[in-house]
Amino acid sequence: MYHLDHNHSHRSHNHDHVSHNHNHINHRHSHGEYNHDHKDEYGDAFRQTVMFNCGLSGLQLFIGAVFGSLALMSDAIHNIGDVMGLVLGWGAEVLSTYEASKRFSYGFYRSTHLASLINGILIFTGAAVIVFEAISRLGEPVELMSIPVACASALGMVVNLLSVRMFGDSHKHDLNRRAAVIHLLGDAAVSMVVLLSTLIVLLTGWEWIDPIAAILVGTFVGWSGWKVLTEAIFSMFDAVPSHINIDHIESLLLSVTGIESIHELRIWDLGNSKIALTAHLVRDLNLAKNQFIDDSFLIAYTQELLNREGISHVTLQLEFDPCYLIHTAETK
Repeated sequence: MYHLDHNHSHRSHNHDHVSHNHNHINHRHSHGEYNHDHKDEYGDAFRQTVMFNCGLSGLQLFIGAVFGSLALMSDAIHNIGDVMGLVLGWGAEVLSTYEASKRFSYGFYRSTHLASLINGILIFTGAAVIVFEAISRLGEPVELMSIPVACASALGMVVNLLSVRMFGDSHKHDLNRRAAVIHLLGDAAVSMVVLLSTLIVLLTGWEWIDPIAAILVGTFVGWSGWKVLTEAIFSMFDAVPSHINIDHIESLLLSVTGIESIHELRIWDLGNSKIALTAHLVRDLNLAKNQFIDDSFLIAYTQELLNREGISHVTLQLEFDPCYLIHTAETK
């Protein structure tokens, strides 16, 4: 139970309990703490990642063509496809910073969900192509690559891992950035497989290693892409974000002194790492006079608790009589 130690003058609170009529507190929405420098920082991460991967793809295409490595050229073409996905995510990141308007009252945060949906499809499709090509090559000899080609693969792995590092921990709760990181990790894994399989084949002659490793990597990348795709679809339907435990949030609200019950609890992902919550809080009118909490303080305190849980957009409505008989009518 959260007990609020708050010294204030206790004014007389007279509430007229007319059937189904409620006193509602007008208040501003809580937007939590959001550092715009981080937004610029991650925008830089997208920009630098796109630049590095464009340069890497060009280098791999050149070396692959000069030394006749079809495997490396295929990896380069795969990277170019992923660069397109990164550009899409970058564009959605920029679009999400546009101010809300009268028509688009939530702004353009949802553009990151759309980008994640498309990127999830690209990741899953790309992984399926890798697995299909690997299966078709199981009975064929693997092309032995020269040292420059192996070095290009190693460079690709390093560049993609460094690109992942640029995003820091921002991808944990942001679907758009998570899709970008999965793109990069998938590219790093493919480059690593090309490098390791080449070394193993050169040392042992086991030509079946390359397609088997490619199937394993493709399966892993495909599963990651499927998770991004399904989570993007869930977000489009305003599902509770996977990292938010709604039962914990409900218990947290009920533990606050002055709140008797809650209903109409809604939690959804606005996009761009912004989680929204709306709820009706029914005041506990049975508290002793020395325990009664001022409405504005109760709202502010509850919003602060939710902000600590990573919920930045909070809209709370106080009620002094449960409205269980009130139903929302939908126009048919």
